[in-house]
Formats: sequence, structure tokens, C-alpha cells
Amino acid sequence: MKISILAKSVGLATILSMSALAYAEHHESELKQYQDEVENTWNDSKDASEEMAEDTEDAMEDAREDTADAMEDARENTEDALEDARENTEEAMEDTGNQMEDWCEDAKENADAEDTDC
Repeated sequence: MKISILAKSVGLATILSMSALAYAEHHESELKQYQDEVENTWNDSKDASEEMAEDTEDAMEDAREDTADAMEDARENTEDALEDARENTEEAMEDTGNQMEDWCEDAKENADAEDTDC
């Protein structure tokens, strides 16, 4: 009888151990699945953040280049406008000088001056 009780106890212990092992394996599998999901979510978030950072850097570089181009265009336009203004001023001064010379010569001619050059 002792052997029978001992055998039953060993059998019950074996069954309990196997049940505990199966329970642990089942929950270990669930835990592994959860860990994988968390890791995948983390990696997806990390990838999205890196992509966003790269896009931001690209946009900033494009903005720097556009700003530099706009500044260069503005400088060139300003130089062109200043050159046009200088040329217009020179022409106006020359025209004014010529007109004054014509008036001077007309005045001398009307005054019957011997030298009509001004």
C-alpha cells in the first residue's frame, strides 16, 4: 500500500509538474508575443522618428538654399537698379549740361556777342 500511495504521489507530482510547465510555457509564449509586439512598435516609432528627422533636415537645407538664392537674386537686382540709376543720372546731368550750354549760346547770340561758345 505504501508503494501504491508513493506511486500515486509521484504520479500526481509528475502531473502537477507537467501542468505547471505547460502553464509556464503558455504564458511564456504570450509574454514573448507581447514583447515582440512592444519591440515592433518601438522599432516602428524609431523608424518614423528617424524619417521625420531626415525630412526636417532636408526641408531645412532646401530652405537655406532657397534663402541663399533669393538673397543672391536680390543683390543682383539691387546692383542692376543702382547701375540703371547711375546711368540715368549721368544722362540727365549730360542733358542738363547740354541744355544749359544751348541756352547760354542762344543768350549770347541774342546779345550779339562775338563769342557764342559757352
